[in-house]
This record gives sequence, structure tokens and C-alpha cells, in this order.
Amino acid sequence: MDHARKSRRAAGTGWCEERYSLELARGGSHIASMLSAQSRAGAIAEVVENFVLRYGETDLTVFLDVLAERLTRRGAPEAAAAVAGVGPRHSSSGSGTGAGAKKRLA
Repeated sequence: MDHARKSRRAAGTGWCEERYSLELARGGSHIASMLSAQSRAGAIAEVVENFVLRYGETDLTVFLDVLAERLTRRGAPEAAAAVAGVGPRHSSSGSGTGAGAKKRLA
């Protein structure tokens, strides 16, 4: 873990709330609106994929932690648990998203 990532974690999650507020709002709304576990898994994979495409994987873990917290506050504990349960984000090819992410979440 590099120094910048250690410093961010030590500072808490406020920086993530600020930097990714739009993605957190969109992702939380999208995931919380899903009625089945299968559609929720697809929504989570979509949110992860879009985040990684736009920002890379550096802040993905903390983004998902904050997203899970937001879903809990929203009264969507099953969705929060599903987001918190997203496993390792790195596939053998190193990309960590796309179809592989959908398979891991299904």
C-alpha cells in the first residue's frame, strides 16, 4: 500500500464522500432500487465497472465501504451486505471488472 492510500485511510472516509458524491448517490439509488438478489448483483457489478473505468481501482475499496454505509443508512441492509461482500477486485488478467466482476457478484 503506498503512502497516499495509507494517508487517505487514516483521514477517514470524508474525502471519499466529497470526491465521489455523485457516484455514491447514483450507485446507492441504483442498487437500492433492485428488487431481487440477481438484479442487485448486476447493479453492483455495473456500479463497480463504471467506477473502475472512470477512476481506476485505487479508491475502489473505500468507495465500496462508503457505498455500503450509505445503503445501510438508507434502510437497505441486504444491499449494503451485498456491496460489503464484494470480494477481491482483481481477476487473473488484472482488470478486475467487466464480465469477471459480474460473475463474482452473481
